[in-house]
Amino acid sequence: MSDKLTPFFTSTPLPRRTFLRAAGATVATSTLVLAGCSDDDDENTPVTPVTPQLSYTNRVQGITANNVVFNYLYSLHQLTLAFYQAVVAAFPTGMTTAEQAGFTDLRDHELIYTESYKYLLGANGIAPLDFTFATLTLTTRAGVLAAAKKFEDLTVAAYNDVVVRFSTDNTGKEYLLFAGKIASVKARHAAYVRDLEVSGSFAGTDVVSNSGDLAGLDTMLAPSAVVTELVPYFKVTVVTSDTAALA
Repeated sequence: MSDKLTPFFTSTPLPRRTFLRAAGATVATSTLVLAGCSDDDDENTPVTPVTPQLSYTNRVQGITANNVVFNYLYSLHQLTLAFYQAVVAAFPTGMTTAEQAGFTDLRDHELIYTESYKYLLGANGIAPLDFTFATLTLTTRAGVLAAAKKFEDLTVAAYNDVVVRFSTDNTGKEYLLFAGKIASVKARHAAYVRDLEVSGSFAGTDVVSNSGDLAGLDTMLAPSAVVTELVPYFKVTVVTSDTAALA
């Protein structure tokens, strides 16, 4: 893993189209573990549908805490990518041409982040996930902006929290450097979406702490809190309690 990170940072940045072609050609071997499989083959026995279960350890023996955290972030980017793809596929009424271009850029950024995590995780990576946005109103500008704000705010809060979850050795520092680069851009995404909804709300009191040691800083949320907020959109049951890395 770390041998993938070093050239990733030190090489000359690729043009967007070149990067996407290269990233799209990389296929990660990953597995989504299904829970509660029955060993009863009797066709006459009623079978209760079982919801697939996602573990960020990917059930990989000896997986490092760094890769567990990366899988967690990878799943968040899969979700936001799926969301922006849904928006771009059918822009809502009332969204201006400039806003449509902005959301297309957000979608393209998420594609880069998702493919990057997929490549860096390799065989440690979770499988591609499916999502549902049936509870969201994506046919109106207001509905799209509200959903985008929620997803961006949660992702920023997640990145703020995982800073302390990487290992303290050189490998952990490389992981942190990579995540930090994306976190800084995600903060800009959140600010952009918030400003579209309400001008000047990019640093609202709902996302910036106003007391204590973190006063003036963006809020942070533990993985369990983030996943709880995102449960309605995952088509799998997400588990964060089976690894100390996300506890």
